[in-house]
Amino acid sequence: MNETEVKYKVDSSLFGKYKEIFSHYDFTKHTEVNYLYSGNNLEKGQVLRVREQIDFEDRDKKSYLITVKGQATMLPDGYKTRKETEVLVDKNPRELFEDLGYILNLRYAKIRQEIKLPVLYFNDEHEAYTQDLLVCLDELPFGTYIELETSADRIPNLHFFRGLEVEPKSYPDLTIENGQLVDNIWEALF
Repeated sequence: MNETEVKYKVDSSLFGKYKEIFSHYDFTKHTEVNYLYSGNNLEKGQVLRVREQIDFEDRDKKSYLITVKGQATMLPDGYKTRKETEVLVDKNPRELFEDLGYILNLRYAKIRQEIKLPVLYFNDEHEAYTQDLLVCLDELPFGTYIELETSADRIPNLHFFRGLEVEPKSYPDLTIENGQLVDNIWEALF
């Protein structure tokens, strides 16, 4: 599946206002720790990530999302698109990847609230279809962000996100920029 996304950097005051607006919607909230690996057969620009998702209400409830991301293509307005393959598993797969020769080189934590909004799109033949837009309110050790994700080929121009500053850097790049190097692993943890 292809994913199209854009990320906005917002200050904590504005972030709080968005949280208040979206509190009226049905949302999920979890803490996650993302582990990124390099090595083995990964090509330049590919990402192998294990995301440990921890339920915000029940800290013992965990799931693991394995993601392989292809090389990103930058689109106008700071959007990027790439192929993404995900598999949800119940057991922590990190040891398996390390046994296969992948090297953990980065980890970062975030608190994420997710809201799915159905959005009406029109194709080139002017036929209407709906596609979910995932709105993520992300709190990381180095800042607060709003990320929009969809499997559609574009993100709609929604009025309540106009005027926000696009953050072109990925969370891994921001982790390297703002985190610390511990035992040869870049990290940004709470």
